[in-house]
This record gives sequence, structure tokens and C-alpha cells, in this order.
Amino acid sequence: MQSPWGMDGIEENTKTRNVEQQNKLNERYQLYANVFNTTDGRKVLEELRKILNGSTWNPDRTENHGYYREGQNSIIRHIITCVENAKS
Repeated sequence: MQSPWGMDGIEENTKTRNVEQQNKLNERYQLYANVFNTTDGRKVLEELRKILNGSTWNPDRTENHGYYREGQNSIIRHIITCVENAKS
């Protein structure tokens, strides 16, 4: 059914843009998987987990330190999420 306001083209452009964006996102996920699904990549990721992943809040530190540590941890979570998304 055609839109009475002539919006069909806009809707189609939005669908095309969404497909293109999803394709770019899937490509980015695959890049992460290509790097971190190798033997060396898994070793690097494990080392990053040991160094960066852990408690963000410490009563002996300022709250800014907690924000800083959470930023580090978010990098690890981002990498893991990208690798997992490449599998699906």
C-alpha cells in the first residue's frame, strides 16, 4: 500500500540504511573475532583481563579512580561482546 503522503521512498531509504549499518557492524564484529579468536589473540585477551578486569571501587582511592577503572573494564567487555556477536 502506498503512503498517502509520499513517504514510501523515505521508508525504503531508512530500511536500506539500516541494512547497510548492520552490515558495517557485522564486519566490525568479524574483525574483532578474526583477531581475538586466534591462539595469540586469546592469550592477549586473557592478559588484558588479568591486567584490566577487576574491581573498580576501592575505599582507599578517590571516586575518579573508580571511573577510570570502569573505563578500562568496559574495553574488555566491548572486545568480548564483539567476538560473541560475530558468532551469532
